Amino acid sequence: MTTAPIAGRPIAPPRPPSPGARILPRRSLASMMAQAIAAGDSVAVVGPKKAGKTSSFAFGAPRPFFIFTDRGGDAVLPASFADKVKPDAWDTLPTDREPPTSIMGALRGLLEEEHPYQTVVIDTIDRAQILLWTWICAKHGVTSIEEVGGGFGKGFIAALEQINEMLSILFQLAERRGMNWIIIGHQEAKSGNDPSGNEYERWQMSLNQKSAGAILGAVNTILFAEPQVETKAEKKGAQTIRRGQQTGVTRAIVRSKQGIEAGSRWLLPPDFLLSWAVYEQEKAAGEMLRERLYAYLPTLDLATRAEVDTYLGKHGWSRAAVEQVITGLGGTITDTTTTEQNSETQEN
Repeated sequence: MTTAPIAGRPIAPPRPPSPGARILPRRSLASMMAQAIAAGDSVAVVGPKKAGKTSSFAFGAPRPFFIFTDRGGDAVLPASFADKVKPDAWDTLPTDREPPTSIMGALRGLLEEEHPYQTVVIDTIDRAQILLWTWICAKHGVTSIEEVGGGFGKGFIAALEQINEMLSILFQLAERRGMNWIIIGHQEAKSGNDPSGNEYERWQMSLNQKSAGAILGAVNTILFAEPQVETKAEKKGAQTIRRGQQTGVTRAIVRSKQGIEAGSRWLLPPDFLLSWAVYEQEKAAGEMLRERLYAYLPTLDLATRAEVDTYLGKHGWSRAAVEQVITGLGGTITDTTTTEQNSETQEN
């Protein structure tokens, strides 16, 4: 029996199973699609200390379970809150006499055991990195991450492998159990260059660059927690001194601007109050807009579709741009996102 060629190449017939091989029934496409729809959300929250990342955002997520790596990090939660662990290790070692309270052990427990939790929070990832590096050093019998495997960055490669293993479990929690996962990290200032070569200071997750890249690339949303500051003028003799004072309000920055990395796969506004409830509300509103847009796009002729794609691309597929497309497709698209774009430019 011959097989029909595709693109000039014949399709090889399927190989028969090996003798004694266990044959699993094929999983239906519909069940795989249903699992993808039911998957939990993933968010990284980066910002300064004591900005509300834990209390204002993560604690408001559905039935959270906290992995507190920062000693005292749970002080912002009610004293009676017991859905947490405080690990003192990244994972077990062959030399351990008994299993430690570890980050990876807690994540495996959430994956394999029955529990009521709907969200897992790692708070903070920068302290978790210290436990990870300590674990890698003990495993290799060295005192510094830079000495692992004789150096040449092998310790950081080993750390990245572990971060990816952690992310693999988090993805399984989202896909198999429908759990959300939140990674909280502090910020640190690093120097960078813009496309023109001008140097500027940017705020990043306080983590090894490769590990940070893996985490930020994995989540659906990166939020930068920005406390709001009021400037007050004080008279001191003939001088006027301006002092900044935090208002107690923290905004979640969603759209990247110079010095801040943020973004989302959801159609969110440029910023909103740092709150899980507000995040869910904005996410739902954005999804309604996206559903309307995607229902309308197939009805457009090629020229109009090209105009729409150009317009959305010009404005970075912002929510304001999508709203304008939905309301303005009856005629020529009017650019009403200038105000938003100008405000973002001024912030930059």
